[in-house]
Amino acid sequence: MIRGPGGETRVVTAMLQTPSKTIPVSTLPQRFGREDFVGIVSSDLLATISRREGPGAKAQFTIGYDYAQGTFVIWDDGSTNGTYLNGEDIRGRGRRPLKNGDIISPANAFNIKFISGPA
Repeated sequence: MIRGPGGETRVVTAMLQTPSKTIPVSTLPQRFGREDFVGIVSSDLLATISRREGPGAKAQFTIGYDYAQGTFVIWDDGSTNGTYLNGEDIRGRGRRPLKNGDIISPANAFNIKFISGPA
Protein backbone atom coordinates (compact mmCIF):
# COMPACT_ATOMS: atom_id res chain seq x y z
CA MET A 1 0.00 0.00 0.00
CA ILE A 2 1.31 3.41 -0.96
CA ARG A 3 0.22 6.49 0.96
CA GLY A 4 0.03 9.74 -0.98
CA PRO A 5 0.84 13.22 0.30
CA GLY A 6 -2.83 13.88 1.13
CA GLY A 7 -3.20 10.61 3.05
CA GLU A 8 -4.89 8.76 0.18
CA THR A 9 -3.74 5.19 -0.41
CA ARG A 10 -3.17 3.01 -3.44
CA VAL A 11 -2.47 -0.72 -3.45
CA VAL A 12 0.08 -1.83 -6.05
CA THR A 13 2.60 -4.62 -6.39
CA ALA A 14 6.06 -4.60 -7.90
CA MET A 15 8.83 -7.14 -8.25
CA LEU A 16 12.08 -7.74 -10.06
CA GLN A 17 12.17 -10.95 -12.10
CA THR A 18 15.52 -12.60 -12.79
CA PRO A 19 15.92 -15.92 -14.62
CA SER A 20 16.20 -17.74 -11.29
CA LYS A 21 14.52 -15.58 -8.64
CA THR A 22 11.74 -13.07 -8.02
CA ILE A 23 12.69 -10.18 -5.73
CA PRO A 24 9.72 -8.31 -4.24
CA VAL A 25 9.73 -4.52 -3.99
CA SER A 26 8.36 -4.48 -0.48
CA THR A 27 9.26 -1.04 0.89
CA LEU A 28 9.37 2.29 -0.88
CA PRO A 29 11.81 3.64 -1.57
CA GLN A 30 13.81 0.38 -1.73
CA ARG A 31 17.54 0.31 -2.38
CA PHE A 32 19.15 -2.52 -4.35
CA GLY A 33 22.79 -3.56 -4.50
CA ARG A 34 25.21 -6.44 -4.82
CA GLU A 35 23.77 -8.23 -1.78
CA ASP A 36 20.39 -8.62 -3.51
CA PHE A 37 21.86 -10.53 -6.47
CA VAL A 38 24.05 -13.11 -4.71
CA GLY A 39 23.37 -16.53 -6.24
CA ILE A 40 21.77 -14.97 -9.32
CA VAL A 41 24.91 -13.98 -11.25
CA SER A 42 28.50 -15.18 -11.21
CA SER A 43 30.92 -13.67 -8.70
CA ASP A 44 32.84 -11.80 -11.42
CA LEU A 45 29.64 -10.06 -12.59
CA LEU A 46 28.54 -9.54 -9.00
CA ALA A 47 31.77 -7.63 -8.32
CA THR A 48 30.76 -4.99 -10.91
CA ILE A 49 27.57 -4.12 -8.98
CA SER A 50 27.71 -1.53 -6.19
CA ARG A 51 27.04 -2.59 -2.61
CA ARG A 52 24.08 -1.19 -0.69
CA GLU A 53 25.55 -1.91 2.76
CA GLY A 54 28.88 -1.30 4.44
CA PRO A 55 31.18 1.66 5.02
CA GLY A 56 30.98 4.18 2.20
CA ALA A 57 28.58 1.99 0.22
CA LYS A 58 26.19 3.50 -2.30
CA ALA A 59 23.39 1.31 -3.55
CA GLN A 60 23.34 0.40 -7.22
CA PHE A 61 19.81 1.77 -7.72
CA THR A 62 16.65 2.68 -5.84
CA ILE A 63 13.02 2.08 -6.76
CA GLY A 64 10.43 4.51 -5.42
CA TYR A 65 6.93 5.68 -6.29
CA ASP A 66 5.73 8.99 -7.71
CA TYR A 67 2.21 9.28 -6.34
CA ALA A 68 1.35 12.36 -8.41
CA GLN A 69 2.16 10.49 -11.63
CA GLY A 70 0.91 7.12 -10.35
CA THR A 71 4.07 5.34 -11.42
CA PHE A 72 7.10 3.60 -10.01
CA VAL A 73 10.41 5.37 -10.54
CA ILE A 74 14.03 4.28 -10.56
CA TRP A 75 17.26 6.18 -10.09
CA ASP A 76 20.93 5.26 -10.00
CA ASP A 77 22.53 5.91 -6.62
CA GLY A 78 25.88 7.07 -7.96
CA SER A 79 27.01 3.54 -8.72
CA THR A 80 30.45 2.90 -10.15
CA ASN A 81 29.32 1.12 -13.34
CA GLY A 82 25.89 2.64 -13.89
CA THR A 83 22.36 1.31 -14.00
CA TYR A 84 20.73 0.77 -17.37
CA LEU A 85 17.01 1.06 -18.05
CA ASN A 86 15.98 -0.50 -21.35
CA GLY A 87 19.58 -0.15 -22.56
CA GLU A 88 20.03 3.50 -21.51
CA ASP A 89 22.52 4.47 -18.80
CA ILE A 90 20.48 6.43 -16.22
CA ARG A 91 23.45 7.38 -14.05
CA GLY A 92 23.14 11.06 -13.10
CA ARG A 93 19.79 11.43 -14.91
CA GLY A 94 17.52 11.61 -11.84
CA ARG A 95 14.30 9.71 -11.37
CA ARG A 96 13.10 7.79 -14.40
CA PRO A 97 9.58 6.34 -14.71
CA LEU A 98 9.27 2.56 -14.63
CA LYS A 99 6.58 0.60 -16.43
CA ASN A 100 5.61 -3.02 -16.41
CA GLY A 101 8.08 -5.04 -18.50
CA ASP A 102 10.97 -2.56 -18.36
CA ILE A 103 14.45 -4.09 -18.26
CA ILE A 104 16.87 -2.97 -15.54
CA SER A 105 20.54 -3.88 -15.97
CA PRO A 106 22.69 -3.16 -12.91
CA ALA A 107 26.23 -2.29 -14.12
CA ASN A 108 25.02 -3.57 -17.51
CA ALA A 109 25.94 -7.02 -16.12
CA PHE A 110 22.60 -8.85 -16.44
CA ASN A 111 18.95 -8.13 -17.12
CA ILE A 112 16.10 -7.90 -14.62
CA LYS A 113 12.48 -7.48 -15.67
CA PHE A 114 10.41 -5.01 -13.67
CA ILE A 115 6.87 -6.31 -13.09
CA SER A 116 4.11 -4.16 -11.59
CA GLY A 117 0.38 -3.93 -11.42
CA PRO A 118 -2.57 -3.57 -9.09
CA ALA A 119 -2.48 -5.83 -6.04
